[in-house]
Amino acid sequence: MAVKLKKEKLIIENFPIILASTSPRRRQLLAEAGYKFEVVVSQIDESSFTAEGVAPVEYAKQLALAKATEVAKQFPDCLVIGADTGFSAGLTRSSRALLLFAKP
Repeated sequence: MAVKLKKEKLIIENFPIILASTSPRRRQLLAEAGYKFEVVVSQIDESSFTAEGVAPVEYAKQLALAKATEVAKQFPDCLVIGADTGFSAGLTRSSRALLLFAKP
């Protein structure tokens, strides 16, 4: 494994990458960027996480971290990428009156 910082970019050589997501779009993005990776689906129960009282972006971060952490325990020598999305709307970006409507 070698990780180098070169021209302000993180270069990862001989470091297995795992995508902890079933998202076809995330697979596409990584593949188009030229990364070789495996997909390992997280077994976390998303219904055990509550969005009530949590900003939508924080809710998505919590789920992404939980997915990546769960998969990383199985593959400690790999770079694990976890991600999550949601749909929210509100009056203004700074109003904090945003509501989480759905997970796509």
